[in-house]
Amino acid sequence: MITIEFEKPQFEKCNCCNAKITQLTRFVYQDNEAFAYYYAKFEDHNNPKVAECLVVLCEWDENNEEIIKKTGFPFKIWVKDDNYNITLTKKDECPWKNIPEVEILDREQSLNHLQKSDVFHITDHIVAEDKEVIAYFEN
Repeated sequence: MITIEFEKPQFEKCNCCNAKITQLTRFVYQDNEAFAYYYAKFEDHNNPKVAECLVVLCEWDENNEEIIKKTGFPFKIWVKDDNYNITLTKKDECPWKNIPEVEILDREQSLNHLQKSDVFHITDHIVAEDKEVIAYFEN
């Protein structure tokens, strides 16, 4: 079972138009064990609305004491015809492409990765449970 720990959102202002930019950091647990985390960023002035996101899956050592690998999957969320849509994106489009110790995958690598289904499972929870993301698209 997936659960998400919702940290307080961070806000900044756009340099060009002073619109609000929201940045989220969330921690994901699977069966009460740390599993992943994600970032989301969206800007009030975007039209159409889009949320840029990055899910980072964590691989632990055999004793579950230390993370030995972090793999990042960049994607975007948008709404069309009242449905959430998710697309994996190129790593050079990712706002978090310079995070130390995270291997951020390119679109083709993400599409072919064995844990792609885990990423989409997390995105299902994002659009169903993350109140900040939901409110952004509903307003």
